[in-house]
This record gives sequence, C-alpha cells and structure tokens, in this order.
Amino acid sequence: MNIERIQNIRRIGMNCLKLDAAEINLLLREIEAELIDSRFWHGDEYGNWSPTDTERKEVLYRILDELQPVQLQKLADGIEEIGGHLKRDESIVADDVVPLFLFGSHLAKHKKVISEVGDSLSLLGVRLFIAHESIRPTADFQQEIRKSLNEVHGGLIFFHDGFGASPWCDQEVGWLIGRDVPYFTLKYGKKPPHGFVAKDQALSVTERTTHEKVIKEIVEWVTYDPDLKPRFIDSLLISLSRSNLFSTTDSLWRHLRLQQGLTQKQIDFLLSATQDNYQIHGAASRVGMYEDGRGDPYPRVIWKFVQSQTHFNAQSEAAVQYLKSFSDKK
Repeated sequence: MNIERIQNIRRIGMNCLKLDAAEINLLLREIEAELIDSRFWHGDEYGNWSPTDTERKEVLYRILDELQPVQLQKLADGIEEIGGHLKRDESIVADDVVPLFLFGSHLAKHKKVISEVGDSLSLLGVRLFIAHESIRPTADFQQEIRKSLNEVHGGLIFFHDGFGASPWCDQEVGWLIGRDVPYFTLKYGKKPPHGFVAKDQALSVTERTTHEKVIKEIVEWVTYDPDLKPRFIDSLLISLSRSNLFSTTDSLWRHLRLQQGLTQKQIDFLLSATQDNYQIHGAASRVGMYEDGRGDPYPRVIWKFVQSQTHFNAQSEAAVQYLKSFSDKK
C-alpha cells in the first residue's frame, strides 16, 4: 500500500472541493485526464438532488486513482495556483462576515456519521472541524486540535457509548465548556452523557432518527442561540454569494428568509451578492411561490426581505446601488 500516494490523492481531493466543476475540468483537461460530470458535482438543474462532499470525493478519488504521479503533481500545482486566488477572495469576505465554525467531538470509529453531518452543514456554509478530515497529513495533530478548540464558535458533542472512556473526547468537551461557548449534545448510545453536560437536554438519536432530523435540530440550535445566530447568518450569506445553481439559491434562501436581526453589514453584503451573482438575480424564487401562485424574481424578494430588517438603511451605498440595478424588479 502506497500511503504517500493515498495522502496525496486525499489532499488533492480536499482542495478540489473548493473549486467548481468547470475549474476542475479545466485542470483535468490540461493533464489529459477523465473529466467529471457537473451533475455529480452540483446536482441536477431542477434541485431534486444535490451531492454531499462525501459523494463528490467518491467521484474525485476514482478519477485521481487512475492518474500517473506526474499527472497528480501537475494537478496539485494547478490547484495550488487557483487556490491561492480563492484564499485571497475568502480573506476579503472574512473581513465583512465571519461564517460559523463548530468543533465536532467524537469517537474515531464513528467518523462516517460525523462526516455526513459535516457534509450537510457545509452546504449551509457552516464549517465543522472533524479531526480525521480537517487536519492535513503533515500537520501537528495535537496542535491543530488545540488551535481549533480556541477558535470555534461552538461545539457538537457526538455522544456514543464509549465516549466517556476517551480522554481525548473528555478534554475536548472540557475545553469547550471552559471557554463558555455554546454546545449541543447528540446522544447515540444507551448511556447518558456525564459530567458537566449531563444536566443539559441532549438530542436522542436512534435507528429511527433520520439524518434530516439531526440536521434540522442542529440548525434550530444555531438559529436560536444568540451567540451563534449571527455567525450562522454569515454562513448562509457567504454560501448564497457563491451559489452556482438556481436550486442552491432556493435551498439557502429557505433558511435565510426566516432570519431576523441582520446587521447593516449583513444587509449590504446580501444586496451586493444579489447584484454580483447571476444565480441569485437571474432566478425566480420558488420558495413560498404558492402563497400568491407565482414566483417573484429574487431581486424583488430580497428587497422586501431587507426592508423588514430592523437595521435596514435605504440610504446606504449598497441599497442605493441595488435600486439602480434592479429598479424594474424591486
């Protein structure tokens, strides 16, 4: 088994998740490799199905495993060059909005469950730190965990049987509690949570509990927690600004339209994103369309939404520019 090759493929695959299908195929075409089908990357155009990061990686790994070492190296170099541009773009966004960052404390043998949760949250722009996925192969394992524990806004505790016997898990939870950040416990086993988290109500996850139910409960938690809600709104805004499908816009809007209390900075960001991204301003909302029998253009829907916000300022530069751009759709 060539561990170094496996690590390279995994690293390249993780970096590819930051790109869209067109960018990846541009690089694959340069090295004369098999291209990916955009449907397996972005889902179908009607919004009936959207792939998770796990499903995307399965497609990628199959293609990458067929490449020769020289092809892998050229692909890695290309991704790094494009990735540098992406990093600069993301740093600009981070000055305006700060997406929600959660720590996932879990037993390694249940990593598949945690990965699925992480994939679903990533579609909403929420980053879940999962040690076996988030840490680069060459990085200092303990240092990366400590760094993340200091930076996260909150924690998800995946309490399976045996959790209490893990000194790593206990120390992670203790660190989160010591920082006084919000946390949410999901109880998968028969044993109840112990220690400081024992007093808190945990979500009991059984064989009958669907994945959708788990995600719904987590979203409700971050929505109603006053410390996490602003970061969750930021996550939705960033993901919406990068939407590359009308169906993705609809999916994110289902969550964003329920939020109140947006700051002026968040409102301005939303207005700018709507102007800049065709997948927003070029679409008609299918969310709530049955209320009046038709779907309104997103520029009009979003304008009504921001007007309902307490901190809305119609005289802000972003609002004035927005009206100039969409005077016929507001």
